Amino acid sequence: MNKTTKQFVVTCVLLSTLPAFALSLDDCKELPDCEAQACEVQYKLNIVKRQYKQKEIDQLTLELEEITEFCESDKQRSIFIGEMDAIYKEMRLNKIKLDEALKEGQTDSAKKYQTKIDKNKTAIDKMSTQLGQIKTSSH
Repeated sequence: MNKTTKQFVVTCVLLSTLPAFALSLDDCKELPDCEAQACEVQYKLNIVKRQYKQKEIDQLTLELEEITEFCESDKQRSIFIGEMDAIYKEMRLNKIKLDEALKEGQTDSAKKYQTKIDKNKTAIDKMSTQLGQIKTSSH
């Protein structure tokens, strides 16, 4: 579990200990998407816990877990996409330098840039595979 997930779980635990009136739905609307969804479910959960409605508690607890898992996966996807974008940019720059080296007959430089491009492609392939393994959800 990474630091962000731990912070999110701690926040959820802390929120679950608050009285229902201490957290309003308006407070939830000010949060980013994933956190807002979790906040709204936590708000509902606080209410049903005080009413001892076990079936609703179970349903909302499961929903909160699903939202938390999706949000973490969404963050992971964003990180991978950002890293892949940086590698694509580096690869385009290396391609420009490769073309210049070939145009000027600098074979050693051309080999160096081709090696960098090959490494970029390998990294992108690896990240694409990892990206495909991150769970997705309909939330």
